[in-house]
Amino acid sequence: MCEPVSITAGVLGVAGGIGQGRAARRQAQAQAGYQSQQEAVNHANYEAQIEYQQRLMEFQSNRYTEYAASTSESLSGQFGAILENVDQTQRQSTQKMSQISQKTASSMAFTSAAAAESGVQGSSIQQAMNQYQAAEAQGIAIESANLKGVIRQRQRNMTAYRAAAQNALNKAQPVPLAPINLPAPGQPVSQPSMTPYLISGISQGISAGVGTYDAVRNW
Repeated sequence: MCEPVSITAGVLGVAGGIGQGRAARRQAQAQAGYQSQQEAVNHANYEAQIEYQQRLMEFQSNRYTEYAASTSESLSGQFGAILENVDQTQRQSTQKMSQISQKTASSMAFTSAAAAESGVQGSSIQQAMNQYQAAEAQGIAIESANLKGVIRQRQRNMTAYRAAAQNALNKAQPVPLAPINLPAPGQPVSQPSMTPYLISGISQGISAGVGTYDAVRNW
């Protein structure tokens, strides 16, 4: 028959095992609670980053749209000024060519009248008329060439303005934002089984009880 002291020692060993098991379970529950809170914080941060990125994309898109509209308006103004300049140059060239023709006609009429009054006829009169016509043709050709040169230059200016505007729009194009990674799931925390702790407690209790019994018997 076991001594009461050895029985008590055995019971205490079992109780100690149960206590260790419960402590392990409380620790596992605390760890699971912490991981659950951390996952909630990570998810909230992820949602906040997604919302911020969406607002940033909308802001960048609106700014780009406004910049594109401003660039288009500026380009239209530049084109309008160029076309107005070309139209003005054409009117001036047409006026100069008309003046050249009028001057030629006036010179030819004056020469014809003078020749008629003086009685001069023949090849000298015709030669003078040919010189007037040649001078007229040359003057009109020069004005026409100048006009074409101005128009070509204005066309090159328009092409350069268009290219510059396109380059500016390309540079202002919003850069795609980096993707936001999903928060990593937490590692599952398993609840420890009481069995190993009970077995350990029983084993310790038996050993303590036997040791106590032997000590009391031999005392």
